[in-house]
Amino acid sequence: MHYSIGKFSKLTRLSVHTLRYYENEGLLRPQRDGSNRRYYNESDYQWLLFILRLKAVGMPIKDRRSLCGAVHRAQIAGGHD
Repeated sequence: MHYSIGKFSKLTRLSVHTLRYYENEGLLRPQRDGSNRRYYNESDYQWLLFILRLKAVGMPIKDRRSLCGAVHRAQIAGGHD
């Protein structure tokens, strides 16, 4: 299932502003449709839950950003992006 940013905001109970902030910080990487609108899927939801758990245990955003970057690079290297 695909979610627009508004629907994803309601699902996650995070504001649209927060979702865009997380994207700008490299914590989320939503896909884009043909009109360049963001859309999220179930794997984005699971990933966001993980990011929020890291936040809950006190991991600073710079460390979450580094971790997300490393995971993304590993996915690209493994052909999973």
